[in-house]
Amino acid sequence: MKTKDKKELFTKTASELKKLLDEAKKSVVSLKFDHQQNKLKDTRSIFNKGKEVAILKSIINIKEKMETLEKTVEKEVKTVIKKANPSVAKALDGKGGKK
Repeated sequence: MKTKDKKELFTKTASELKKLLDEAKKSVVSLKFDHQQNKLKDTRSIFNKGKEVAILKSIINIKEKMETLEKTVEKEVKTVIKKANPSVAKALDGKGGKK
């Protein structure tokens, strides 16, 4: 997998990445079967596809951790704002404003 392809994977959503991961896993299995039946000439393709699976798993893991981190930071920011200035906190919650 080329560097350009890896960078493009970061722009995809987690669900798209999971679909790609499933396809890659199926491809690895079929390559292994082909190798056992002596149909596969390029045995390096098994290694390359396995490496692609690992890359996809890593990117999915990174994206999931980033999502949880963003949620945690958002909660922390709201609690800090509520403690510092309650009127701003009401505006953020949608409860404040002019009558």
